[in-house]
Amino acid sequence: MNNFCPKCGGIMRVVGEDKKEKKIILRCTICGYEKKVSRIKKRTVAITPAENEEELGEGVIQDKELPKIKIDEDTVKEALDLLGGSD
Repeated sequence: MNNFCPKCGGIMRVVGEDKKEKKIILRCTICGYEKKVSRIKKRTVAITPAENEEELGEGVIQDKELPKIKIDEDTVKEALDLLGGSD
C-alpha cells in the first residue's frame, strides 16, 4: 500500500499497526510525517476500451485497420538522412 505524503509528496510506507483502532500507520520516507488509515479502502475502477479496438462479441476483440499514408521516396530519404540512418 503506497500513499503520498500531504506535506512533501514522498511515498508513505506501512510502518506499524494500531490494533485498538484497527488502523495501519503510514510514514513518509522523506520527511517522516505519519498518519493512521483504515485497513480497508474501497476503490472504484473504470475500464475503457482502446480507441483502435472493436468489440465483436462476447470476449472477442478485433483491431480496427489504421489509416495508411503514402510518402514518396525522396521524403523517406530526407527523413532517414535527418535521423542518420541512410547509407
